[in-house]
Amino acid sequence: MPGKKNNKKAKKSLYATKQNKDSRLNSSDIRKIRQIHDYILKNLEKPLSPLIELAHTFGTNEYKVKQGFKQLYGQTVFRFLIDERLRKASVLVQHSDIPLKEVAHITGFISVPHFSKAFKNKYGYTPRDLRKQSYKSSL
Repeated sequence: MPGKKNNKKAKKSLYATKQNKDSRLNSSDIRKIRQIHDYILKNLEKPLSPLIELAHTFGTNEYKVKQGFKQLYGQTVFRFLIDERLRKASVLVQHSDIPLKEVAHITGFISVPHFSKAFKNKYGYTPRDLRKQSYKSSL
């Protein structure tokens, strides 16, 4: 049955080609996705609107936002948001005396336990541990 195997490969290849063709971004799409990227960076402390609303606000559709963001930035919109919130939190924890509860709030986390867990998952230590280490190294 070698013919069937080759037929499956041909169908897969055709499907992959169609997917790649459908997911190409034109310059307008790229501009809109970059605008969404910048909007997220400027509004880290706010809850992210549903992707469909975000897409419509910037004149595109949800599919293009999801696929385009992943193509341009190598991660999903939500993963980007969380990573940027945690990056900002790390800077605040290390270089300020802002209470950790306030850092969590400033960076858009609703609860301190959720913030601490996400922080530890990303960096391997808690915000409190980082604060203690930063304090010790500044002495």
